[in-house]
Amino acid sequence: MTVEVKQILKPKSVETAEDEMPDRLKSSDISSEIDFLKRIKLKAQILQSAHALITADPEYRIPVDDVAAASFESQEDKRKKKFYSRLIGLYNKTTTLGTSEAEKKTRLDAKKDLAYLYSVYGMKDLYELACDLSKIERTTETNDEATNVSKSILGV
Repeated sequence: MTVEVKQILKPKSVETAEDEMPDRLKSSDISSEIDFLKRIKLKAQILQSAHALITADPEYRIPVDDVAAASFESQEDKRKKKFYSRLIGLYNKTTTLGTSEAEKKTRLDAKKDLAYLYSVYGMKDLYELACDLSKIERTTETNDEATNVSKSILGV
């Protein structure tokens, strides 16, 4: 015996939206270098505008809530920015065109350091490498925190 199921009523748009909601509630992480740089630039522009409009007519001032939201920076963003800027600095040392022995040695050392990072983490662009280093640091901090809490609770 076979049973055939037919849908009698079509789902309403509200029901459909509720069913799809978990799929829409995804993280809005910055996933590319361009997005990361755009976010930094936009943040700087908002904060600069807010600073410039402090003495302006209250009608044209940027609301305090907007400035607070624009100035917020997560720990993850801080870590990414820290590693990204250091990697860019290291990369820039590899491209300097000095002729003195000290400058040549600095360039060679920077190339060795960058080659070592690539050998450990794979050939990635600097932003991807910064993201990996940030994740490693976050995981290390989380593990250290969990270890310290466990030791304090257990008296080890």
